[in-house]
Amino acid sequence: MPSTPRPTMGALFMTSRITMVIKKLRHRKSIDNIGLRVEHIIYARECLTSFLTLIFNHALTEGFPPQWTMNTMAPIHKGGDPMDPNTYRTIMIGHTVADLYCVVMEVELNDYMETGWL
Repeated sequence: MPSTPRPTMGALFMTSRITMVIKKLRHRKSIDNIGLRVEHIIYARECLTSFLTLIFNHALTEGFPPQWTMNTMAPIHKGGDPMDPNTYRTIMIGHTVADLYCVVMEVELNDYMETGWL
């Protein structure tokens, strides 16, 4: 629970926008750190969008769940001597729902900026 109260606001995330973003997700992504795949969300889109809308709007006012901030670091071998740590790069594998939240937020912010509010 946040130590300072967060401002309350109307719902930013809409089911139609989340549905549109899910339709554009790419298949065959890595499994996240709790065993969830993007395909789970893609194929359950019709059942999940209203639930995700509720969760995302709640996260916006109350803050991220702690599980969304956890990442797993995975080393990827680039080539060369496998005993040399310099021949590896790392990728961060986070929570699939948190990644979806970020994509939807980016779409919302881009749309807001392009409406000419300045």
